Amino acid sequence: MSDRGLSVSERRQLVVLRWLVLVLLLVTAGLAAVVFRQRQPISLLRQQTHSRELARSATEQVGANPELAILLALEAVKSARTPQAEEALRLSLVTYPLRAILWQHPRGVNSATFSPDGKLVATAGEDAKAGLWDAATGRRLFELKHTDAVYAAAFRPDGKYLVTVSRDTFANVWDVATGQLVKQLPCETRDMYWAVFTPDGRLLVTPGSNNSPRIWSTETWKQVATARGHTSVPLGASFSPDGKQFVTYSSDHTARVWEATGRAVSVFRGHLTPLNSAAWSPDGRSIVTAADCSGGVDCDPIVRIWEAATGKIVTGLVGPATRVHAATFNQDGRFVVTVSEDQAVRVWDVQTGTLLTESRGHKGPVLWIRFSPDGTSFVTASKDATARVWSFAPDEKTPGALQSGAELRGHGGWVKTAMYSPDSKSIVTASVDGTARVWDLGDTAERIQRMTVPDLIELARRRVTRELTPDERLKYASD
Repeated sequence: MSDRGLSVSERRQLVVLRWLVLVLLLVTAGLAAVVFRQRQPISLLRQQTHSRELARSATEQVGANPELAILLALEAVKSARTPQAEEALRLSLVTYPLRAILWQHPRGVNSATFSPDGKLVATAGEDAKAGLWDAATGRRLFELKHTDAVYAAAFRPDGKYLVTVSRDTFANVWDVATGQLVKQLPCETRDMYWAVFTPDGRLLVTPGSNNSPRIWSTETWKQVATARGHTSVPLGASFSPDGKQFVTYSSDHTARVWEATGRAVSVFRGHLTPLNSAAWSPDGRSIVTAADCSGGVDCDPIVRIWEAATGKIVTGLVGPATRVHAATFNQDGRFVVTVSEDQAVRVWDVQTGTLLTESRGHKGPVLWIRFSPDGTSFVTASKDATARVWSFAPDEKTPGALQSGAELRGHGGWVKTAMYSPDSKSIVTASVDGTARVWDLGDTAERIQRMTVPDLIELARRRVTRELTPDERLKYASD
């Protein structure tokens, strides 16, 4: 509005009006600022309260659903970085050490193993495929195809080649760097459950026709010998610590020791049922075998320790009438640990055959046991969809006493195998749910307690495989 043509009194009135408008605007702005400052603490308080509620829910889920616990803890930190939210996130990460999920085999994963340097994982699937994966990220590098179910995969000790064995009767040799097929080894049997290399990598042993394992040169990939003697299917094999001999165990109720040339060394006779495992003692002088005990068969001792060179029984371990899925020596050879259908993990004294400890931490039959390379722990796998890490308690008054470590939960079905990485800091599990999972044992509670919140959030996002479902968000995360 122009002031021209206005009288002096009118101009004065206009000036006063302008000042009044300005004062009114300033007062309004001040009131708005006061209201904003009053509402801001209310909003922050609401976020903090919501964060604490989510943290409490996360803590409650740690034992029942560890992945959900991490998801809720992440939501709690996102809402407000309260002490309760940070503590819930740390707790959930300690109890759920998942690094990666390897998805590829919808019909189930029969086995999974680390490469000699620990950087890769090989999987063997019911879907006629094997896979090579980046162990750190879970990224699939190569898909390796057979024409029928793949039961096992084994890296040559130098890590250059991978051998996969399949019901299609072939052992396929793959170049690890390129994923290219190098050689198909004809084994002429569908019972292709295993493949083992000598420690120096010069020889490979696979199943063969007529229940006779075949021995191959890994320089030429040609067959150099056959181990004849079993009258039924050999179900597994392993080399002695010095690599000069290997043992096979069979559904013909025997185990046999062979030289690397295929010459028979000894036969272990005495079991009345098919054998489920055979393992060398650390000094290579003894072998422990495990078998079935069911259907009213008088099969004690169901676990037996034998002299490897002669096949003479040294000790019999008399236990409950159950199926013992596996038995193995500990690192110093003082104990044998067995896992069985009755859900038990048992520790036995090698010298006396006495049962020292029995634990029933699993809620289903225990299928598998493997000691860590450093000998400080062992892992078991079960039909209860979990794997568990165990160690011997430092209690000299109770030899063989066990203490349970990490419980690896998250699979949706039986866990068939569990293997350590070469440095003993990781485990890969294989399950009928179609996945293999890589778990970190190195993220100890002490390390996680030292991590910053951004690092915790990054670690948590690597460990979860999904977001909260709409129902979970409505139940736990609705504000």
